[in-house]
Amino acid sequence: MLQLRLLDPHAAHRALTWLDRQPKKLQAAILARITALGTEPRPIGVETLAGTRDVLRIRVGGFRVLYRVDDQDRRVTVVALGPRGQAYKPRQLKRL
Repeated sequence: MLQLRLLDPHAAHRALTWLDRQPKKLQAAILARITALGTEPRPIGVETLAGTRDVLRIRVGGFRVLYRVDDQDRRVTVVALGPRGQAYKPRQLKRL
């Protein structure tokens, strides 16, 4: 099983605050998909984010989870999550 983590404490706080404001059903769906990355980090339908070598994207309805997989350390790092348009904004991706 892979270890799951968020990129940095500040990003984690923003992501968790955003997630907490979403409907419970959506929260459950997003958390279920993120948790599933621990056993299958490259599920069917995953795509590499254009312009990057190692950032992957999964869809959860109209929302996106962007993450990296480190196979050597067996770690999945969530780097951004949010609505489709906002997850890709430069502010979210400047550290990629």
